[in-house]
Amino acid sequence: MARFSRWMPQAPRQERGATPLGWVVLALIIAGIVAAVLASPVARGAAGILVVGLAVAAVAERRSREAMRTLRVGEDIGTFARALDRRDPAFDPWVVRAVWDALRGGYERAGWEMPLRPGGPWRADLGIDGEDLEFDVLPTVTTRTFRSFTWEDVHANPMYDRVDTVADLIQFVALQPRRAA
Repeated sequence: MARFSRWMPQAPRQERGATPLGWVVLALIIAGIVAAVLASPVARGAAGILVVGLAVAAVAERRSREAMRTLRVGEDIGTFARALDRRDPAFDPWVVRAVWDALRGGYERAGWEMPLRPGGPWRADLGIDGEDLEFDVLPTVTTRTFRSFTWEDVHANPMYDRVDTVADLIQFVALQPRRAA
């Protein structure tokens, strides 16, 4: 009998933080920028324009996320899973839950409580790039679902280089070969 996905191993908590060396490098960069701004009126004007531009972009991003969140009120992993084709032979509830948990973890680290949608483009909706997907999300999901994540298996996957939506990501992982538990 198949085990329910709610009984799968818990996702490892990945705490990210800056290292002491990272803080030193950041402090040196900020000190260099402050010195350049104080030295030149042109640099002060450019820094002011940059700060205003970043503030406007942050407000627009916040409003966009809030609008998206209000459209998705009441959605959870159940509505997420029901939106997928469960009759597809590649459908695996463990993969669905592992992808949900991994991508939701990125939202929670960013301070957003946002339900996912399978048809949503992960680059735009989630604000993650291909490297985050390849080095953070996929290893976590394949480990939890007992799927292979070797270079050969990834390139042999028919969905390789065609993952544009969250549903594509689920299908990609489901098509990866199983490994021993």
